[in-house]
Amino acid sequence: MSYAKPTCLFVGFGQIASRVFEDLSSEIESLVLKRTAREVLPSAVREIFIGDVADQEAWCSLPDNIDVILYCVTPSGRSAEAYERVFVRGLEQCVRRFVGSSSPHIVFVSSSSVFSQDNGEIVDELSAAMPSSPTATVIRQAERILEQSNLAHTVVRFSGIYGAERLRMVRQVLAREPVLSGSERLSNRIHEDDAVGFLVFLIQKVLARQDVEALYIASDSAPVDLNEVYRFIARQLGIDATFIEAGAEPVRRTGNKRLSNKRMLNTGYGLQYPDYRQGYAEMCARISG
Repeated sequence: MSYAKPTCLFVGFGQIASRVFEDLSSEIESLVLKRTAREVLPSAVREIFIGDVADQEAWCSLPDNIDVILYCVTPSGRSAEAYERVFVRGLEQCVRRFVGSSSPHIVFVSSSSVFSQDNGEIVDELSAAMPSSPTATVIRQAERILEQSNLAHTVVRFSGIYGAERLRMVRQVLAREPVLSGSERLSNRIHEDDAVGFLVFLIQKVLARQDVEALYIASDSAPVDLNEVYRFIARQLGIDATFIEAGAEPVRRTGNKRLSNKRMLNTGYGLQYPDYRQGYAEMCARISG
């Protein structure tokens, strides 16, 4: 089977992947492999394949001539077993299917949770990834599958994605939850628009046969104490920050590191939201208005 345009296979078609598709739809032929046929996909999707990524059968009917694979899956739950099914077993099947074929470039959506540094260190792509949670351990295992394969690949470790309908912190402040911690906990994030934008940018570079790295950290340019973000949100919503102060047992924050996005910015990608202020200001204004 041949296509008139470069071909991109979307493995998983959630919020991020579907937006990447929207931005690239005029430039590519799009194939989608997803678990169920429940949602109606855009008419511009050339072919839809239904199946469990962990099962070999799901990959059998895919064509060989695929240029890029965006592997962007969502586990069915928060357990290590659910993660292992879609990340490890799924990627094993993907690699097995395409080794020796036209060798597509795999872009794997990963997570900065694979870093366990917790003392305010600057963390970049050369820093050790030694995950401390069961789910992060599974994600790191999946990354190794790509690292040990002969397939061209790029792993993108995203920090916490916010924006659009990702309103957890805003809702916590609106509910006057005691979210402020008694100690500084550095946090890292990236707006959903930039998460999508950077993936689109990378895929376009791959299709243009330009060099890309095998690993990127994707985060904004402002690691910041999480307390500062909560207080900013409270000000935007006109809520007295004393209502969100923790009691005798301050909320424990996971992670305490400064993610470096230098390699990401060196690609030429320009952040739409360089720090949290503009993004959360827009979100709060939308809710208040």
